[in-house]
Amino acid sequence: MEINPRVSTFIYDDDYCPPYLALKLAMGEMTETEIEGYQKNVPIGKKMFRYYGQVDY
Repeated sequence: MEINPRVSTFIYDDDYCPPYLALKLAMGEMTETEIEGYQKNVPIGKKMFRYYGQVDY
């Protein structure tokens, strides 16, 4: 099993962080029903911005 710590892009808020919820589910610390309870916290209307700061030489 590979765990890649580099998360490319996701939307998060004060009480909504998908990677955190995914880890809690994977470790058995939360049930699917508990995770579904966080759907009301999804920040609808929030915009994503992805910054590319890589410089190639």
